[in-house]
Amino acid sequence: MPPEFLIQNLLPANALVLLVGPPKSGKTDLAAAMARAIATGRPFADRATEPGTVFWISYEEPNFPDPPKNAPLYFTASLPPIDKEQTKQEVMQAVLAARPSLVVIDSLYGASRRNLRQRSNALRQLVDLKAAFPCTVLVLHHTLKRDPRPCEARQVLLAADAVIRPSLSESSSFQAVPSHAKPSQSHAGQSSVNAKRMTLYLSGDALPSRSVDLQTPAPGHYRAQSPFARVGKPSTAIHKVLNALRFAPMTSTQLQQATHLNPYTLRNTLQRLRLTSQIHQTKGRKWTLKRIHAGSNVPT
Repeated sequence: MPPEFLIQNLLPANALVLLVGPPKSGKTDLAAAMARAIATGRPFADRATEPGTVFWISYEEPNFPDPPKNAPLYFTASLPPIDKEQTKQEVMQAVLAARPSLVVIDSLYGASRRNLRQRSNALRQLVDLKAAFPCTVLVLHHTLKRDPRPCEARQVLLAADAVIRPSLSESSSFQAVPSHAKPSQSHAGQSSVNAKRMTLYLSGDALPSRSVDLQTPAPGHYRAQSPFARVGKPSTAIHKVLNALRFAPMTSTQLQQATHLNPYTLRNTLQRLRLTSQIHQTKGRKWTLKRIHAGSNVPT
């Protein structure tokens, strides 16, 4: 039976996944850490991985950061943009030779010739690439400077099976505990480490969680928020709102009556779900679920 995930409950198998965020938000480091984990078969942030070959197509960086030794991770910065049929064939031949379980495109801007129509063409070709091979295509893409949505949001979201949005917050301190330790055990080797916190906001029907909290004790290194954190479920407020909207679109007042949430909690929850593209508000001021489906009908 084919695996459902390349990284447990985070990176779906056989999917087109967007990793979106503003410049310097850690997209490339995060994608590289995922790629290394899959290529080596090691866990990523305490989550199991499905070992496989990784093929990284770079249109921005000349080298792969910290490549693993003796692992099936292939890097190229010499392929042409994928926004035309003739160049798509060249890229597909390279992918066919590698036979990867994960293809990384860094980035969508580089994979096209930097205008809206050609980026739409590149998205079509990436959908075809995913369909032609049993692999996941992870595409790095930028958000607008003052807007959390990806650039050309409608075209991008229509093409995606899942969306991952990293968000870095201020440094904090946590206890570094050996990975083999049990929660009840104390160790003399524990040390306090200054680490940034990264929250991954997730969208897509294939993903059971809506956010994942990670610690980044060093650039390119990720751990679960707690060394023993398990895959979490959505918060109670988010769970209530999403469940209510599965039955029918509702106004904010109707949602408050259905969920019995505090008005401020409900407002913040709706804002968070809207920013992560899980819901949207219609012209009639009703909130409704916003589903993301794969498809080749990416509008131009």
